[in-house]
Amino acid sequence: MVIQNSEFVHGGEEEEDDDMRPRVAPMIPSECNSALSMISGNDEYSIFKNAIHETGMDSVYGSVRLRATVFIPTNKAIVDTIQSMAMPEDVETRVFKDFDTLHALVRHHVIPYYSMAVGDMQIGSCYETMAQGQCIRIGSDDKEMVVLSSGNNNNATIDMADLNQGCPTVFHTITGFLIPDIL
Repeated sequence: MVIQNSEFVHGGEEEEDDDMRPRVAPMIPSECNSALSMISGNDEYSIFKNAIHETGMDSVYGSVRLRATVFIPTNKAIVDTIQSMAMPEDVETRVFKDFDTLHALVRHHVIPYYSMAVGDMQIGSCYETMAQGQCIRIGSDDKEMVVLSSGNNNNATIDMADLNQGCPTVFHTITGFLIPDIL
């Protein structure tokens, strides 16, 4: 089952999402943070933060009004995933080499429209991401940890869950870099 939606909430009204740019939620609690502000002060997420900047996605990841679930990989998760793909060059160079690839990778870590805590995710469901035509499948392992798998059969477990819960953007740090099957 693929879960998708073609509208975001904006100022109490629904609007069509013509260009896959997230619309925003109306009233935001003061304690809410953006995904970008959460990772900006932590070097453990610097590769993903640089990818956000390189792709011009700062306004999306930087908005406290973004209604979405965001999966944030650590530097180690990105390095380990890319090294497992047996690419010969330096890791950051590999990630930043091609704008379209990088843009798809950054967008693949956002499930728009849904602010989901781990308990809200349905095992077996595939949630459409901002990477056009791509989804993240939710599963579980023997320990009932939520596992995220994307098109290229790479998985990531949720390391820190439900950050920013109760806000329009809920984010989770993950142990892998999700690669969409369009790459």
